[in-house]
Amino acid sequence: SDRAYWWGDDPAAVCAYANGADLDAKAQLPQLSANTACHDGYVFTSPVGRFRPNPFGLYDTTGDAWSWTADCANDSYVGAPTDGSANLGGDCGQHILRGGSKLNDPTYLRAARRIWHLNDVRSFNHGLRVARTL
Repeated sequence: SDRAYWWGDDPAAVCAYANGADLDAKAQLPQLSANTACHDGYVFTSPVGRFRPNPFGLYDTTGDAWSWTADCANDSYVGAPTDGSANLGGDCGQHILRGGSKLNDPTYLRAARRIWHLNDVRSFNHGLRVARTL
């Protein structure tokens, strides 16, 4: 996307599209620095398909849990494949996570936001998406 979020540029719309750190989470977890002034209805993980799908018809691509990808850690996209395949160059002892989580404010739910961790890191805040070719 060339927008801040896959749904556009308005961070205030996040509660219609993703489970992030909102007023529901802030009420139960006051230590959160949530600055999303809306209610998505969930403090922790939400049921599958609760939020609107992205333009490709995929649900739950933002929020809930950071999604592990096959991309190896890199500081930039320089030299990355342009065909959608995984970037297997760089530090493959760490992999990229995308999508933000239920504990993140909208700055982490942006389309361009990514983090990376060592491959053996485990967290209730990380997950993966299983996909198959039809």
